[in-house]
Amino acid sequence: MNRLLISLCAALLAMSMGGCKGIKVDKELMDLINAAAAKCKIDMRYAFVSDCAEAGKLSELTIKKMPEAIATVSAALNDKNDKVRVVACQLMYREVKDNISKVKAKPEVLTDAVIDGLINGTGGIKSYVAMYAAASTVYAASIKGKTSELYKMLQEHPESAVRTEGYSKLMAYGRLKTFDKVKDLAKSSDKSIVYAALNAPRDMYDVTEDENRAICDWALPFLSNDDTQVSYQAAAILNRYKGKYIDAVLDMAEKLAKDGKLTSPFSLALTNFTFSCKPFMGTPPNGTKDQCDRKEKLIKLIKK
Repeated sequence: MNRLLISLCAALLAMSMGGCKGIKVDKELMDLINAAAAKCKIDMRYAFVSDCAEAGKLSELTIKKMPEAIATVSAALNDKNDKVRVVACQLMYREVKDNISKVKAKPEVLTDAVIDGLINGTGGIKSYVAMYAAASTVYAASIKGKTSELYKMLQEHPESAVRTEGYSKLMAYGRLKTFDKVKDLAKSSDKSIVYAALNAPRDMYDVTEDENRAICDWALPFLSNDDTQVSYQAAAILNRYKGKYIDAVLDMAEKLAKDGKLTSPFSLALTNFTFSCKPFMGTPPNGTKDQCDRKEKLIKLIKK
């Protein structure tokens, strides 16, 4: 009888933790997450947590306890209470994502249980609100190198917004390790998946010469794609490097201008998401004088 009672208690405890076995939960933070779920106004689609004192306190406490807080948020993502899970999505979208560099600096907080919780929690929420957890889940899984489970979850998720948000974040911390997956995604017949794949390299920072060359060589053929969104996204990638890649963007812009088709979105590669012509915070421009002169002439030819 005693053994049966102990087993029953253990099972109930596991259930109360929302299937997050092995995760070290911060009681103070989890209590505040539960309080927010109970007292705040919760938008179950867009993950807004408002109209309560707990919302501000929760944000401050989560930031204060990062990076370790990601473990508690992972557990909350798997809670049996839908509102608790949405509160966790909100924290993933803001406080966790905005402080993911702290997780990168201390990767030991990403235990297998925490990563499994993030992937299973995001995958287990079948509605649009899971999109708000997608980026941080991808970042964390990529930091840990646990991508096969991540790919499976994203592919099987019923919400397209979760898939595209997740795919677009694959290279931020996955770098070239996730590049093969991105290249496969870019071959999809689903345009939204192609767009997400082409966005992935643009989520990278401090890109090395080798990374730039590999990515730009891959992106170059997309420049002549009939889909202007694809062509523009390729140009935005190429503009982040230098030399022949920028020349290729300018050549395409000149061709479009000649045909009277230099319009948005491709024209954004000459204005908003373009190469630099002036030093910025000690970084020299990646465009030459000749390239910058060509760009200025082309900007005047953009059709509104």
